[in-house]
Amino acid sequence: MKWNLFIYALVCCVLLSSCSLLAGNKEENTNEKDVVVEEKPTQIAPKATEDISAKFKCPENAHKILFSSEWNPLGITNFDIYSANDDGTQVTRLTERPIWEGGPVWSPDRCRIVYVGATDKDTLEDIYMMDADGENRTRLTSSKANDREPDWSPDGKKIVFMSERDGNREIYIMSNKGTNQERLTKTESNDENPHWSPKNDKIVFASHRDGNWEIYTMNIDGTKLVNLTKNKFEDMDPVWSPDGSQIAFYSNRSKYNEIYIMDKNGSNLRQITQQKGGDPSIDLDIAWSPDGEWIAFVGTTPGKNGGGMQAIFKAAVDGSGVQPLVTRDPSRSNEVEW
Repeated sequence: MKWNLFIYALVCCVLLSSCSLLAGNKEENTNEKDVVVEEKPTQIAPKATEDISAKFKCPENAHKILFSSEWNPLGITNFDIYSANDDGTQVTRLTERPIWEGGPVWSPDRCRIVYVGATDKDTLEDIYMMDADGENRTRLTSSKANDREPDWSPDGKKIVFMSERDGNREIYIMSNKGTNQERLTKTESNDENPHWSPKNDKIVFASHRDGNWEIYTMNIDGTKLVNLTKNKFEDMDPVWSPDGSQIAFYSNRSKYNEIYIMDKNGSNLRQITQQKGGDPSIDLDIAWSPDGEWIAFVGTTPGKNGGGMQAIFKAAVDGSGVQPLVTRDPSRSNEVEW
């Protein structure tokens, strides 16, 4: 009897020890698993690329450029306005009048286009508006001199433009109906290339009041004039970046036509393109892409007939990746808007 009790007790002890050992192993394994989970790096989903189309009332035009060209299948060589995808495909003619039309600019919502056209009766140029498909054309100015270079206010309610109605070139603003036309600059020299800041607080423009072309800003009522560039070379065609923090412009200060970018106060100047008079040589007309990553410009490159051909090019904001967007040899394409 005592022997049986001894064996029974021994078996119970063995069983209890085994259970304790198993429990300890289980706890140890659980703790080890927890450590692995804690040390595993957190997986962060890649940031989605912002879709600029969502910013516009007419998103179908978010990735389109506008430009002027004298080319068309019928052989008529007056300039008309065209649109194209921002990779240069799907070129569409928007105007078909037998007179010069150019200088197109998208409205902030990408639903309308303001542009310049010669009148039916004479060669004077006035400012017009039309829908994005070229329909519903409306004349906004009808002075006895050329009105050119329109640009929209950020809310689309006003338009700034250059006019020669005073005998020289001055900067004006008006409503998007063509009413309330008001002169902003008053100088005996020429002021041109006006562009409204995205923050709706400034207008940047080029002025010859210093004896050469320089870049200026002013408040939208014409006050607080500030000279951003001060040198003996030609600085022209200033354009705000989409966020309003920078200004791109053209200059020949390196002896060649090149594109420069500076901060909105004129500081942090840097040369973007390094063409050095090569192919393409850079002309006027600069436009930022809506996402601020690219700059489009007009350049002259050799054509099939041996002469120079004006075409539309683009480059990254650091000057890299120069590539053609629209080449319509042997015709000219210019006045690009992105």
